[in-house]
Amino acid sequence: MLAASIVQVWHDDAVIEALSLATADDRDLKCTIAGQLAGAVSGVGAFAACEIFVPNPVTCGKAGGTVGGWVAVHITNKCNGAQNH
Repeated sequence: MLAASIVQVWHDDAVIEALSLATADDRDLKCTIAGQLAGAVSGVGAFAACEIFVPNPVTCGKAGGTVGGWVAVHITNKCNGAQNH
């Protein structure tokens, strides 16, 4: 359901138009958005999985934040690298 919501928002004409206005210098915007979405989803997933096994919000919050941040950076860098080839 989350993926369907993201796709629905992503295909909204206003979103497409705003992203298509990005110049060559701003082409990293789409990669940044993709990375942040992936990071947010994976961070929430890591937090939820952690809460099942270790019911400690502080520990699981740190785990979710770490996973989300790493995924966001990794996806953004991979996407930007693919655009440069």
